[in-house]
Amino acid sequence: MSKILAVAKTIINPKEKASAEFWISHIIIIVSTVLGVYLAAGAGFDVAVEFEKTRMDRELYYMESALLSEIRDNTEYASSYSTGYLKGEINFKQGANNELDTFIWTTMTNTGHSFQIEAELLTQVRRFYSNVSKNLRLLSEGRNAFAAKEIKRLSEEASLKLIPEMEKNILKKYASLKERNIID
Repeated sequence: MSKILAVAKTIINPKEKASAEFWISHIIIIVSTVLGVYLAAGAGFDVAVEFEKTRMDRELYYMESALLSEIRDNTEYASSYSTGYLKGEINFKQGANNELDTFIWTTMTNTGHSFQIEAELLTQVRRFYSNVSKNLRLLSEGRNAFAAKEIKRLSEEASLKLIPEMEKNILKKYASLKERNIID
C-alpha cells in the first residue's frame, strides 16, 4: 500500500503545477466521457422504445382496419345469405361458397400483435366467426330455419355492437397516430 502511495505522490507532485493540472484535466475528461456515453445511451434507448411503440401502434391500426373490413363483409354476406335462405331464394346446395372470409382473422393468429387488441373485441370477433360458421354448417346439413334465423341474429348483433366498437377503437388509434404525424 505504501508503494502505491509513493507512486501516486511522484505522479502528482504538488510542487509541479503542470503535473497536477494535467492529471486533474484528464480525470475531468474521463468522467465527462463516461457521463456523456451514459446519457447518450439513455436517450438512444428512449428513442428506440418510442419508435417501437409507434411502429406497433401503426401496425395495429392497419390490422384492426383490415379486420373491420373483413367483419363488415362477413356480416353483410351472412345477413344476405340467411335472408335469402329464409325467403327461399337460396338453397344451401346451390351455395358453393357458404363460408366466411377469414384471411385477416387467420393471418392475425400468426402475428404477435393480435393480443395487443382489446380482449373484449377479440372475444366478440371470435364468437361471431365461430357461431356463424357453426350455423352455416348446420344449414349445409339441412337444419335450415333455426340456423338461418341464428345467422341473421348474429349478423345484426355484430352490426349493432361489434362493428361500432371496432370503429371507435380504430378512430382512437387513428387520432393518436395523426397527432404524432405518423399517418395522414
